[in-house]
Amino acid sequence: MVSKTSAGAAKKTPASAKAKKTVAKKATKSVAAKSTAKSKINAQIPVKEDINPLEKVMEIKAHNEEKKVSKTAPKAAETKACCCGCADGICSVWARAYKNIFNFKGRASRYEFWGFSLMNLFFMLFVIGGLVFLSADTESAFSISTISAVALLVFLLVEFFVYLALAVRRLHDGGYTAWRGFFRPFVWNIVLCILFSIGSAYIVEKMGNQLLDADGLTQIWLSLFVFVFVVILLVCMYYGAKIFIVTSFYEEDKDNEYGEARYATACCKAKALRYTALYYIIITCMNFITQQINSYLHLVNQF
Repeated sequence: MVSKTSAGAAKKTPASAKAKKTVAKKATKSVAAKSTAKSKINAQIPVKEDINPLEKVMEIKAHNEEKKVSKTAPKAAETKACCCGCADGICSVWARAYKNIFNFKGRASRYEFWGFSLMNLFFMLFVIGGLVFLSADTESAFSISTISAVALLVFLLVEFFVYLALAVRRLHDGGYTAWRGFFRPFVWNIVLCILFSIGSAYIVEKMGNQLLDADGLTQIWLSLFVFVFVVILLVCMYYGAKIFIVTSFYEEDKDNEYGEARYATACCKAKALRYTALYYIIITCMNFITQQINSYLHLVNQF
């Protein structure tokens, strides 16, 4: 006979085996899940290659150098375009204006205009002062004074054409037609002013004191004559001021029908502003000194 204990153990054996199998299956599933999750994580993480630290540092340094060069390249180009020494300096601009004395085409920037004006101011003072000094010599006064007067006349004529050509090119730089909107009405008004001046001189010479005793109709005609003359003078002053303002301060930074834009950088604009300020400061100081000298000479002559 089999004992009860052995029979109970025999009954319990299959149940414990099943429990062990389920535990083993769960363990196998958990291990498989962990392995799949680990494989997914490893698939997402890039595999690290063997990197040389020195090569990496050199690569970063080269990249930084390229960024610095790309930032400084536009500034270097701008500096080269307008601050490259004698190639585009004030002396070169001054000489180029005399070279283009009869050139009424193309454009001239504000930098060129004020650079020439400032440099030419000293040149004119030197030439005119030298001619005045030569004409004041007592020895051979007639011949030297005559030559000085002729030289001064030629110099002023050259200066007139240089400034005229430069003003035309400056108007082109602002996008304006020089003759049609500026010089043509100005010239016509100058001619009318000359004609009216000749007419007024003729009237004063012929009538003289009779103007005060003229009849009413004559005085009306004279008043109308004076009114028209004043209007013509005002119109002439208007166009003269218009030419001065546009040639001195207007410019276009882009190309137009008269040519490409030159010296349109910030550096050249700053230089043009400095040249303008220096020009007017020198002119003001010269006028002040001239007035003081004249007043001093006037006081000396009185005593």
